[in-house]
Amino acid sequence: MDDNYSLNPLPNRYVTRIVIDRWDHNKVYVCLGGFKPDNVQVTTDGGKTFRDATGTAPSGLPDVPVRGLAEHPYIPGWLYAATEVGVFASEDGGKSWSTTNEGPANVCVDEVVFLHHSTTLLAATHGRGLFTARIVAVQGSFRTFGTGCKGSGGTPSLALDPSTKPFLGEKLKVEILHPPVWQYGWMILGASNSQAGPVPLPLDLGAVGMAGCKLYVSPDFLSLYFSNPVKNVWETRIPQNPVLLGSSFFLQYLSKDPGTNPRGLVLSNAAKVTLGG
Repeated sequence: MDDNYSLNPLPNRYVTRIVIDRWDHNKVYVCLGGFKPDNVQVTTDGGKTFRDATGTAPSGLPDVPVRGLAEHPYIPGWLYAATEVGVFASEDGGKSWSTTNEGPANVCVDEVVFLHHSTTLLAATHGRGLFTARIVAVQGSFRTFGTGCKGSGGTPSLALDPSTKPFLGEKLKVEILHPPVWQYGWMILGASNSQAGPVPLPLDLGAVGMAGCKLYVSPDFLSLYFSNPVKNVWETRIPQNPVLLGSSFFLQYLSKDPGTNPRGLVLSNAAKVTLGG
């Protein structure tokens, strides 16, 4: 790879960090010390050749030691460099870099790392403490649509709990408002809001004894829930799988409500959940 003799692709400086790309193990980043240019080198062929990954002025890294490097856990090519003069970010694999006045600013940063199972970047400075920043690649969203049908507790509806966001690796909390109390129900999770098998959605359920009720979500999975008279929050843990980033699914709550209609069931409005991180 580099023996400083017949094989000598790297500058002869102190190596501060080696980072193997999580998506391509033939791609390796090498960080170097010294107040010189080219302090981030990258190979895409397992170490046979290297090229500079510090960019060019005015959007390149300064000629200072690079003490650490972190990859975004979900987005290939998003890099974060700990340098002698602060944290720099690249969204193109090191072709260009930028910084911000937020956080540690113009101070020596000894380490950058993403906290386990999160998109929170931790920067450890030399004598100025620790800083964190959430690096969001895709904004998650929770949008309701449709209307529920009135039951004994009012018209049930869904809302995102204010303490949560639909991000990978985190717990999603959904408030169930005005459900029939002390009743079993099911949170419907579906991949579609336009089709349930061969049946188009939304589907009017008046013909099956649920006047005013509509099914908005394909019933692909049902999660059992039992309501109470205080606060009803349905929870699920979103997997930490980068493949799911930006994907969507749909929710609707179905509850028993004896005597409300011939079928003894009511439905809430629906929600589209888009996963961010």
